[in-house]
Amino acid sequence: MNALVILIASLLALISFALWVNTKQQLNNLKQQLQQPNNSLFNNQLSALNAGAIGLGKRYVAMQKEIKALTARIDDLQLQVQTQTPYAQAIQLIQHGHTEKDLVDLCNISFNEAQLLMKLHQQDKAA
Repeated sequence: MNALVILIASLLALISFALWVNTKQQLNNLKQQLQQPNNSLFNNQLSALNAGAIGLGKRYVAMQKEIKALTARIDDLQLQVQTQTPYAQAIQLIQHGHTEKDLVDLCNISFNEAQLLMKLHQQDKAA
């Protein structure tokens, strides 16, 4: 009878061990299945972030080029303004219909110079 109890106890222990191993394997499988979608979701989000960063980088480079071009254009315009004499500016203003007083105020020339430029320009207009 003792042998029968030992045999049954051994069988129960063996079955319990087999169930424990099987349960452990199922838990490991579930963990892996749960982690895989998270990894793919994480990888998808990381890919999206990388694509966004690359897009931002390209836009940043394009904006830098545009800023550089605009800066060069501003420098050119400043150079044109600096090299333009007050008399050339006054002649342009006369062509746009400004008065002698406007020329004095805008071009920092004397009233007599403004009158002379107006007379010279009117001669060009008449001719």
